[in-house]
Formats: sequence, C-alpha cells, structure tokens
Amino acid sequence: LIWFFLTNAKEWFKWYPQCSPISILDERGIWFPFLLMGTKWSWTTFGHELKGEVKEFVVNERLGWEAHMTGFRAYHAWSIIPIQKDGRVQCRVVSECKRTGIGSKIQNLIKGKDTANYNMFMNHQQWIVGLRQQSELCQKIRDRQNGTNNELAPPPPPVPLAAEAAPQL
Repeated sequence: LIWFFLTNAKEWFKWYPQCSPISILDERGIWFPFLLMGTKWSWTTFGHELKGEVKEFVVNERLGWEAHMTGFRAYHAWSIIPIQKDGRVQCRVVSECKRTGIGSKIQNLIKGKDTANYNMFMNHQQWIVGLRQQSELCQKIRDRQNGTNNELAPPPPPVPLAAEAAPQL
C-alpha cells in the first residue's frame, strides 16, 4: 500500500500539505497518474515551482527523483524496507534528500544550515506520516471486507489529513 500512495503522485496534495496538485508532463500522465521510471512532472512545494523526473524505480523497494528550478537542484529517494512484526509483513520507509545549488546555499545562509535541514526533515517526516495514515486507513478497510480477494481489491482514494493529525512545525 505504501508503494501505491507514494507513486500516485497526482494524489499527494490531498494528504501532504507541502504539495500542490502535480502535472505529469509526458503523454502517460493524461491517463496514468502513477510515477514510473522516467516520468517527468511539475509541482509547487515549499512555495517553489519545480520540475521533477524519476531516476530510480524498483517496485515496492525504491523510488528516487531529481527536482530542479533555477539555482536549485534536489535528489529525493525513498526506500521501502520490509520487516516482520507480529506475524505480519510491514515496512520501514526511509526518505533521503540532498539539496544543491546557489538557492540551497542562500537558504542555508539565511536560515542557517541546521535550521534549513531540520525544516526539510520535519516536512519529509510529515510526508511519511501521511503515507502511513493513508496505508493504515486502507488496510483497515480491507480487513473489514468479508468474502473478497483483498489482494486484488483496489485501495480507496486518499483521505485528507485531519488538521489535528498533522505534526506541528
């Protein structure tokens, strides 16, 4: 389920507040909202319009993209690590981001590198919390279904985060 929500980029804005609706820039985006290897898109995050492109794509394991705007470049990678817990397969999600460019250096000077890194960490943590909430909600709905093949049942659409559930920054 984590992979479904992570790659369904057109829905991020519904549960991750640092994101605007995404425009997929290649022909697949007209009918297919999911990120794939090489998918290009534009979006606004943290108040800046960025262009992104998927550079790593290993189903249910790793997703990485490069995003850029004038004077700023970032690489954001997600790793999904399966773990066994209480007899169920669960996962650990790791988010890594590297920022470079003059825009990143100016931000570090203005805010201080530690503050800029902390803000990025907290916002990415919010993204992870949103992924978890969406996946847990979907799993609860699946667990309540009787007499259906839960492996084939599509997950429900994302539900926006409740204001009180979002971490305070």
